[in-house]
Amino acid sequence: FREKIKDTYPGKAREQTFAEAELLLGHKQAESSVQRRHGLGKLQFPSPDGRQLVAVGKDMLSVHMLRPYQGWEKFRERITQALTAYHEIGKPVGVERVGLRYINKIEIKAGKGAIDLDNYFSSPISIPENFPARMQRFLTRTEHQCVDVPIKIITTFASLELPKSDEPKFAFLLDIDMVWQFENEPAPLDQLIERVEDLRIRERNIFELLIKDPSRELFDGK
Repeated sequence: FREKIKDTYPGKAREQTFAEAELLLGHKQAESSVQRRHGLGKLQFPSPDGRQLVAVGKDMLSVHMLRPYQGWEKFRERITQALTAYHEIGKPVGVERVGLRYINKIEIKAGKGAIDLDNYFSSPISIPENFPARMQRFLTRTEHQCVDVPIKIITTFASLELPKSDEPKFAFLLDIDMVWQFENEPAPLDQLIERVEDLRIRERNIFELLIKDPSRELFDGK
């Protein structure tokens, strides 16, 4: 696998190990035991600047792109390249699960004080009127199920802490995680990119529903 992707990801491979313990309980103390397992979880291959990454492990492949985001076309190219290499080496029969996740960070200048989240987001945090305290931090997580296909949508909206600077800002996390699970039988590999494109379209629609124009002016949502 490394040989097939080394031109794009020539960085030194990183090992990501795992460790887990399983407690087996019996009716008597002598029947109880703890089983421990550890090993290599996956290998990560970085690009020269470390901003792109491919990870491969047992029955899994993931492709990552960090800021500055280069756009969907570039991201899709890297997904296709990694999938082709994985297919040639591992020869999987199909896909059981495919996910697409966008972790968006939105920064807003503080100005003279607090900002009104209603101006920037369509689903802001609300507190009871006359609540006797000022909100400092928040985190919300919601899960949805698409009605037409077995896609789970997990959205996380949270405040973020930024280091102090001469130009005070507020920062927010808008995390959209989409998972398509093929429970009855694996999806054919030749349909995978089409499924990923479907996830991308749905993710963009959700993102646009969650933000308002002032956020669009601050954030490159392409």
